[in-house]
Amino acid sequence: MLVLGNEQFIRPMAFGSNWNRIRICLRYCIYGTGTFIGGLGVGVCKSGTQYHGSNSDMVYYCCNAAADPATTFLIYRSTLDRYSFAGTTSGYHFCSAKVGNTVYNTTPGGSNAGQAVFNGIGAYPLRFLMAVDIIRGTSTFTMDSYFKENTSSAPSLTDQTQASFFNDLENPTPAQITTQFTPAGATGYTGGSGLLDCVWIRWMNTSPVLLISDVGVCRYS
Repeated sequence: MLVLGNEQFIRPMAFGSNWNRIRICLRYCIYGTGTFIGGLGVGVCKSGTQYHGSNSDMVYYCCNAAADPATTFLIYRSTLDRYSFAGTTSGYHFCSAKVGNTVYNTTPGGSNAGQAVFNGIGAYPLRFLMAVDIIRGTSTFTMDSYFKENTSSAPSLTDQTQASFFNDLENPTPAQITTQFTPAGATGYTGGSGLLDCVWIRWMNTSPVLLISDVGVCRYS
């Protein structure tokens, strides 16, 4: 179990920087109470001290009210006490990058930008799945992300198993997390390092914390 409370997680990938398209998949929940003051970022970075906030080269996906991740979440509570988070009407899903101290962001939104995504929260939260596909270009990156879409005040949800996690990690068309959110356009990366060999996750809240049961990376090409 990986617990993040206003922290970053960085681990080398087995295949290093030898990739053109990868998927990062999480099985996770949000645990505890508190005010959401930051965002969730998932991506890749250069090994060493190349974390977000340093003079770093990295590419990452944000689910938040603003890119890079910052600002505040809105919280939606269903009749089954399941919670979801999202940004404001300006958009939720971003394809972002850093080259040194220069930040590149796509415009807010993309397909289904106005929809929130489900996340469990509370004493006995359900575990959910999310996946982020990162596609490398010559000097840009594009991304697709997959979540459970928030379309009902009383959704039918189940705790996701490790088997579901591995299935959606390896399946190009995920079976459990079928809603695809594509950030608009591509993020710039001119001059950035090609040695993006580590997976990176950032959760910008002390409470509640992000509980990650499983994290995996699949190289498609």
